[in-house]
Parts: sequence; structure tokens; C-alpha cells
Amino acid sequence: MIDPLAAAGYPVWSIDLIGPGLSDKPEQVSYDLPLFLDQINAFFIDKNIPDATFIGNSMGGGVSLAVTLSNSKLVNSLILIDALGYPLSLPPFLQYSKSLGLVSQPLMGRWAIKHILEFVMYDPAKITEEQIDAYLYPLRMPGGDSSIIKLLQNHDNELLKNMSKQYRSLKMPVLLIWGQ
Repeated sequence: MIDPLAAAGYPVWSIDLIGPGLSDKPEQVSYDLPLFLDQINAFFIDKNIPDATFIGNSMGGGVSLAVTLSNSKLVNSLILIDALGYPLSLPPFLQYSKSLGLVSQPLMGRWAIKHILEFVMYDPAKITEEQIDAYLYPLRMPGGDSSIIKLLQNHDNELLKNMSKQYRSLKMPVLLIWGQ
């Protein structure tokens, strides 16, 4: 979506939050929602951006929703694509990783990524080796597997439940895309 939006003349910023993705993965970081909100607020201040349309997918959608709920002045419209915005029961493998913490680091490999994708995709038959490789790549970076485990440990269904109750309070245009 970045290229078509930029080609249409919109300024586009893609924020790679600390931990997931290709960003740094320092060991002594909590990898929780307050950290991500601080990062986004600091980015907006640094770039002198008064407000924006937020587009978020998956975890990024949950973070976009949290930004909107915590500082609605930053968000003039919100687009959530298959967003983490409702309570989510983790599959057993991820529940074990959450409970075991960093002890489960050796399990964070190709099998784990495939298992996670099978859990979140409507049609697991459409999962490609290239997709698995793309999701696996950040885990193989220094600190990658531990940052994902710490992120899992901060998964908070109660927080998601409270966020989801606030959808009706949103005053800006919101587009929810969720489907097969």
C-alpha cells in the first residue's frame, strides 16, 4: 500500500517498531504497548507531524487503535486491516512460549512461524515458503527470538477487551477491513 499511496501524492511514513520487524532488538526492553506508544509519539514530535491517517495491520492495527484511544488528536482517520483489536486466545504453542518465557527461545524457528501463520490465516493452504521466510528473518536477527517472546509475554487480553469496548467512542472516520 505504501507505493500506491505515495504515487497518489500522499506523504507516507512506515514505522518499524522496536523489536518486531527489522528494527533494533535490545535485550533490556519490555516490548509492551506503552513502549510502542512512546515511540510513535516521539516520532510525530520529531517529524513535526500534527496528525495523520493511521493504517495498521495485525499487531500494527492494535497499536494504531491504542494510539487513537490514547491521543486522538494525532489521528484524523483510522484504517484497521485484520487488526489485533479484540481479545485473542493464543494457540497452545504460543501460550506455552508466553509461560515459559526465554526458555522457549530454541522453539522459535520455522515450525513456530508456520504454526502461527496457520493460526491467523483463513486458508492455511495459501501460506508460502516465502511468507514463512519473511516472518522468520527478523527472528534470526540478534535479539529477534527473545524480543518476540517478550512481546508474547506482554500479550494482555484484558487490555484488548477494554480497547474493543471503546470502538464506539471514536469520532473520526474508521474503516475496518476483516475477511477471508
